[in-house]
Amino acid sequence: MPTKRIFISLDLPEDGKNQLKNIAKPEMRRIKWMKPDNLHITLVFLGDLGQSQIEKAGEILEETAPNYQGFDLRLVGWRAERDMLWLLPEENETLF
Repeated sequence: MPTKRIFISLDLPEDGKNQLKNIAKPEMRRIKWMKPDNLHITLVFLGDLGQSQIEKAGEILEETAPNYQGFDLRLVGWRAERDMLWLLPEENETLF
């Protein structure tokens, strides 16, 4: 049975994606620069899931997501890891 790598993430607003796009330096080839449309905040990595597990996770998210509201988030730092640059948020009670 084939699996897919699944994670739960939050989309960034367009203005946030545009700001981050402006710091990308494609000439720095050691970093894997993402397309702005793919920029997101990863909340949790669920692992390699089969189709039935993906569907169950989707059902749980549909039930859970309405319990949460939007929030502001400030990025305050960064960390390089392997070929990626990770932006770090300030502590945020809603996010945690």
